Amino acid sequence: MRRQAAQIGMDQAEQWVALTDGGAVLDTLMDVFFPCGVRMLDFDHAAEHLGNLAKAYCGVDAPAAADLTDRWSHRMKHEAGVAILGELEALDL
Repeated sequence: MRRQAAQIGMDQAEQWVALTDGGAVLDTLMDVFFPCGVRMLDFDHAAEHLGNLAKAYCGVDAPAAADLTDRWSHRMKHEAGVAILGELEALDL
């Protein structure tokens, strides 16, 4: 990967950004091949993770989980990850 990245001038970039799905395998690859890169989780995968959390949090109440997923995803999209992180940290687990 580094060889291909060098061919398109990646070594000249001031900042490397890696858009990932949040998988552990990709994190390992980024550590090895792009250690200076800033990792970003793509929105669709972040929303999927929020949906899984909402299902676990709401239990068998599927409509409540869907509503919570929609609310969290909307907030994350419009207010960024820091805003949703604060709301998640405030959950009564």
